[in-house]
Amino acid sequence: EKSVKKLKKVEIRFQKVKSRVRLEVADWGEGIAEKDLAHIFIPLFTTKSSEKGMGMGLSICKDIVEQELDGKIFVTSETGVGTTFLIDFPLKKQPQNM
Repeated sequence: EKSVKKLKKVEIRFQKVKSRVRLEVADWGEGIAEKDLAHIFIPLFTTKSSEKGMGMGLSICKDIVEQELDGKIFVTSETGVGTTFLIDFPLKKQPQNM
């Protein structure tokens, strides 16, 4: 018996709001359990087996968004419904004071 892969959809939206850009990435997958939401940006946190990852991806994304793009990243999720990530950052990075 062959396994059938379920088609996965992702929706990506961009929006310019004054001098900022919002990037929204949404899926209609399994969602993230409420008990895990507070931990997903912590390095090495994962709910998957070691063969599927190390739990660094979202931590790295957060560091890039906040440190390199001067932005913020937010997540909302509902188990069985899906997950949405919202990334908000300025159009132009402000120079750092020396």
